[in-house]
Amino acid sequence: MTASTATPDELAPHIRSNRNLNPANAIIIYAWNEHDEGGWLQPTLGADGRPDEVRIRALGKILWPSVSKER
Repeated sequence: MTASTATPDELAPHIRSNRNLNPANAIIIYAWNEHDEGGWLQPTLGADGRPDEVRIRALGKILWPSVSKER
């Protein structure tokens, strides 16, 4: 089996679907910058040389929906 990197569209719904299962209302994300392992949230440089923030923004929409609407 080969590991695959979740897209932002795959990552965010996973967080949403499991949010109510945790009575502590806490999420542990194993890495901010595990680029080699496919688990990063840290913005990276896009092909245009600008920050690619799509992964962290996808999670932001799930975790803080009222803040995301203001942006």
